[in-house]
Amino acid sequence: MFPGFSVSISGLKLKAKYTMKLEVILASCSRFKFLNAHWLAVGAAEPQPQAETYLHPDSPNSGAFWMRHGVSFRKLKITNNKEKPGGNILLYSMHKYSLRLVIDEENKVADKPPPPPKNVLSVDFPETTFIAVTAYQNEEVTQLKISNNPFAKAFRETSADLDWETAQALYGNAVFSPMAQFSPMAQFSPMAQF
Repeated sequence: MFPGFSVSISGLKLKAKYTMKLEVILASCSRFKFLNAHWLAVGAAEPQPQAETYLHPDSPNSGAFWMRHGVSFRKLKITNNKEKPGGNILLYSMHKYSLRLVIDEENKVADKPPPPPKNVLSVDFPETTFIAVTAYQNEEVTQLKISNNPFAKAFRETSADLDWETAQALYGNAVFSPMAQFSPMAQFSPMAQF
């Protein structure tokens, strides 16, 4: 996902094991259209499955690990393909979404099946609200996306000599539009939430 989402964490138990998940949640019950330089609600959102969840690949890990390294979801990939190849998160075009961080503490019990994890914290980040789109109508926005998106390396290598129509035809189906800039590093203490 671009821009990526990362957080710094404090207040975890050093030796306890935690699982970090990112949920992409529907932020509006409307479908949107970009008209006259504004996003307008134009109807009801399509029915969608429950929030899409991405399990951090380093999970589970110790509280010491997460507090030392932080949590980065820069490898998360999103798609509008309903078959979700490669475990990507499915989003519907022209719908508004935001992000929720979920921290679960793994319970360890000897000689028994492990109980379900204990939810330590769920934090919504409304500043991450964005609308998923399948094509930009503005050449400058497309070029900005190609220039700055770490997942667009192949596009940068080949797009320098392409005209607008060709670049849009080749690369216009996998882009997403943030509604607001969100902080690359948010800081919070899960212990402060109790």
